[in-house]
Amino acid sequence: MKLNYREKIILGVFLAVAIMFGIFIGLVKPKTKTLKANETKRDELIDQRDEIQRKIDQIPVLKEKINNIYEETVKLSEIFVPMADIDTSIELDKALQKYADENNVKIVSLNAGKPSVATLGYYYSKDEDFAKELRKEADLNDALLNEYNENHAEEIALSERKAESLIQTKYGIRVVGTKEDIWNYLKAIEDIDKAVVINQVNIADYTFGKEAMEKAQQAGAQIVEAAAPEEQEAPAEGEAAEEAEKPEEKPEEEQEAAPQKPVSVITANGEEISNVSNVDIVISLYSVYNMPKPDTDYIPDATE
Repeated sequence: MKLNYREKIILGVFLAVAIMFGIFIGLVKPKTKTLKANETKRDELIDQRDEIQRKIDQIPVLKEKINNIYEETVKLSEIFVPMADIDTSIELDKALQKYADENNVKIVSLNAGKPSVATLGYYYSKDEDFAKELRKEADLNDALLNEYNENHAEEIALSERKAESLIQTKYGIRVVGTKEDIWNYLKAIEDIDKAVVINQVNIADYTFGKEAMEKAQQAGAQIVEAAAPEEQEAPAEGEAAEEAEKPEEKPEEEQEAAPQKPVSVITANGEEISNVSNVDIVISLYSVYNMPKPDTDYIPDATE
C-alpha cells in the first residue's frame, strides 16, 4: 500500500513523537527521579548543617557553664577535709596533733580509723503524726492536711531530700588535761573550718578533782605532799629596782584568771587527787573527691 504525501508527513511526525517519548522514558525520567532524590538529600544535608552550626554556636555557652560548675564544685568542696590529711593514720594524727599541743592536753591513747563511705543525714525535729487517720476523716477539702504540711514544711522537705554519701574517718583519742585545757581543746576542734564533727565526749571525772578534794577534806584528810610550784629566777639588781617602781597590782577580782595548771596532791592516807581527768573523745572527719578540672579547650580528632 502506497502512502500519499500527507500520510507520510503524519507518519513522520508520529514516529518523531514516539522517538522523543522513548527518549524521555529511557533517559529524562530517570534523571528527573535522581534530581528529586538529590534535592531531598540536599535538604537533609542543609538541615544537618544547620543543626551542627547550632551546636557549634552553643559551645562557648556550654564551656562557660562547665567552668562555672567546676568552680562552684571546688568552692563547695573547700569545707571538707583534704584527702591527703586522712590518707593514712599517720597523716591524720599529724593534722590533729597540733590542737592538743596548742591547748596543753596530752594524748595518752589513739585509735585512728580507716576511711569509709558513710551517709550524712540531715538534722531536723521529727514530730510524730499521731492523729493522721483522724485528720483524714475530718478533712473533707484538704484544709487540715495543708495546714499540717505548712506547719511541718521544713521537716517534710528534709525528710524527702536525698542524703548524700561521703568519706568518713573517725579519730578516737584519750586525752589528759585540766578542765580549762580540755574545754579549750574541744573549742579548737569545733572551730576548725572544715567538715569536722565531735561525736562523743566521755569525761572520767567531770569535776576534775574538785569532788574528790571536798570528800577528802570532809573526811579530815590532810595533804602531806603537793606538786611544787614552778621556780622563778631571782631578779637582777636592776630588775629589782624596776619591780619597786611598778604600780600596785589590781584587786584579785579585776585580774584575769591565770591559766589552770595540772596539780596533784597526796593526802595522809596515800590518796592522790589531781585537777586533771581522762577524757575519751571521738571525732569524725568528712572528705570528698574533688572533680578534675575539665579540659574545655580540647578538640577531639575526627578519627576518634
